[in-house]
Amino acid sequence: AILGFAQATRLPLEIKKIQKMRNYLEKRLEEIPKVNINSPKDALPTILNLSIQGIDAETLLKHLSSKGIYPSTGSACTSNKAQASSVLKAIGLNDSQALSSIRISLSKDSTKGEIDETIKHLKSIVSILRKL
Repeated sequence: AILGFAQATRLPLEIKKIQKMRNYLEKRLEEIPKVNINSPKDALPTILNLSIQGIDAETLLKHLSSKGIYPSTGSACTSNKAQASSVLKAIGLNDSQALSSIRISLSKDSTKGEIDETIKHLKSIVSILRKL
């Protein structure tokens, strides 16, 4: 019981750290034109869903995975389907927005360095894809 209590008292600190990393990620995403944060402000800080106008999410994921970055598409409920997520559509996204959405997961172990690396590659890949 004491061990469980010790673990439980660390949870709020971990959540605060994850929220700080999410805020940092959102701030850095502002550097990329036409990015929309789809996750509500009061959502769990561990998942950030965003869409990048004019960029197919599946194509983006292939390029990011070649850099060792592994976000996912859609919502957690439909990440293995090649159609627009009904969950994303239910929050008001149209098919185009839903199909350009990716989901980035954060944990207590996420670092600013990892976020910076992700943003660096996102900027580069999005720039290339928009020129095609």
